[in-house]
Amino acid sequence: MKARNALARINNGGGCVAIASDPAACDETVALAKKAIAVLEKCGAPNANTNPAPKKRSPVETENELSP
Repeated sequence: MKARNALARINNGGGCVAIASDPAACDETVALAKKAIAVLEKCGAPNANTNPAPKKRSPVETENELSP
């Protein structure tokens, strides 16, 4: 989500030529970000909502566990 927002800001700002001090490096970074987003969407989309990662809780200490 953050990567998409960053790409949108670049596009809304006029692209790499308009906002970056090194447009070639910016263009390369944007291309890599787009590839990464595509791969992550391909890998994560089918299971994103149906199989969330389990939340782990640390065990709660009780008075009996602290007594010798």
